[in-house]
Order: sequence, then structure tokens, then C-alpha cells
Amino acid sequence: MTNSISFKITSEETFTDFTELNQEFSNAATYGPVLEGFQVNFVVDVTFNGEEKSFEVIYQSEERNNGMMAYNGYEMAVATIYGCDADESQELLAFIEDDYTVLDALNKRANQLAKEQLESMI
Repeated sequence: MTNSISFKITSEETFTDFTELNQEFSNAATYGPVLEGFQVNFVVDVTFNGEEKSFEVIYQSEERNNGMMAYNGYEMAVATIYGCDADESQELLAFIEDDYTVLDALNKRANQLAKEQLESMI
């Protein structure tokens, strides 16, 4: 039996209050400035095998203090890794039995929004 997953993004909100460009980590492997402090909140309705639930999934700019320099300058990550309790990405994964279909789509959209934000600030 294959699992049936469908989802719809019902809300998408960006936060730029603390967004800034950082040139500190710019080098040959990072092309230009790095976007920091950017956040995207999604509310997504997910149906899995006939059961529907709503989740708030939050993405924040990836931190660049890990020594890795090969970035585009706008990568996003689920906020739970930075201690954001409001991010329900782990609950979402548990609900859909660790299928990353929904998170992959949200990550792609969050990165698209981050890239647009970065380009608008240059």
C-alpha cells in the first residue's frame, strides 16, 4: 500500500525586521553577500491517508558560522534547528511518517523567497 499525501499552503508570510546582508563570509565559494535574519512562516494543510491536519512550518536563514562557505547566500532551514518552538516541521514529519515531500516543496519556496529578498537588497 502506498501512502497518499496531498497538501496546500494556506498561508505564507515573510519577516524582514532583522534581515541584513553580511559580507563577512563572502569568498570565492560564496558569490556575493549573504542574507541573514530572514524568516518565512507557512501554514500548510496536509492530508495523509485520508486524515487532515494543519501545521505551521517556519524557515529561517541558515547560519554561516559553521565554517562552510559554499553557499548561494540565501539558503533557508527549518527553524526548529535554531530552537524555534513554534516550528512544527518535526510534528509534520511524524504525521506523514518521515516523508519529505511537503518539506521539500516548502524548502524550495522558502529559498525562492529568500533569493528574491537578497536580490532586492543588493
